[in-house]
Amino acid sequence: MSNDSDSLSIKGTPLSGRPWKKDAKPKRALAKSSGARSKQKWLESQAFKNSMKEISAEASEAIKRSREERRLKAQRLKEKREKKQENEIRSAGNNVVVVSNKKVSKMTKKARRKLLKMTPEMLRMLTKK
Repeated sequence: MSNDSDSLSIKGTPLSGRPWKKDAKPKRALAKSSGARSKQKWLESQAFKNSMKEISAEASEAIKRSREERRLKAQRLKEKREKKQENEIRSAGNNVVVVSNKKVSKMTKKARRKLLKMTPEMLRMLTKK
């Protein structure tokens, strides 16, 4: 060994098994220099992944909120309809006739108007299932 600082003057073969060529560095030295670059790439990819996770979390939270709002809105509408039906039944008094919506939708306008002036026989026919 003539020079301690010059690693190329070392006789023998490097760890890779290939003889070194003039100014070429051994593979183990190349790996050390590229470590900083690979670490930087890894850090960039981790930052990108974290930002994507945050975005997806925000999106899923927004979706959950909108679903909950739709559910509450539907529930309020249902309660409103039920109250309306109860009020209609109360306002009808003793002449209440409960008929399914399906049957009412199939009736003609004339039949719907006559619904309040029903005989007991007609009521039995309508309430049959």
